[in-house]
Amino acid sequence: MASALALDAVYVKLFENTPEEDALYTARAAAEKDLRLCRKVSARHVRLDFPRQTCYREVVKAVADPAICRNEEIIEYLGEEQCYITLAVATGDAALCERKTGGDYGMRNECYFRLALAKNAPGYCGKISESLQREYCLEQYAAKKKYDEKRAAGTLPVLPD
Repeated sequence: MASALALDAVYVKLFENTPEEDALYTARAAAEKDLRLCRKVSARHVRLDFPRQTCYREVVKAVADPAICRNEEIIEYLGEEQCYITLAVATGDAALCERKTGGDYGMRNECYFRLALAKNAPGYCGKISESLQREYCLEQYAAKKKYDEKRAAGTLPVLPD
């Protein structure tokens, strides 16, 4: 039994990294703009986080070229639409929100929503085609603005231990 557990531990180590190792591979992949390094990042799911997808997103941001969104690895791990959304938010290029591959306005709307919050620009909410989503975007923008103002003023409540 002990040898089986030891073999399991070796197997896990061969195919999974520690979060620190994943973070180092991700940082190196982004710094070198090298998608291949993301293959070394764990593909496992960790509390709603997918380390390998995070790595690909960071490389997409570092490369900052829409051509990367047509790369097979990017399409497999992020999807072309999510790649454009990531780039739009990172670069502030709203034209990327109009690049959709399947006619899905949900992705376009998500892109404008994330851009509005990331760039503190509620005008992007107006580009959302669905009225309820547009209202939600404006509400979230207002809530974020209020939070940011309180944080800047140092008036956020302190949570008890």
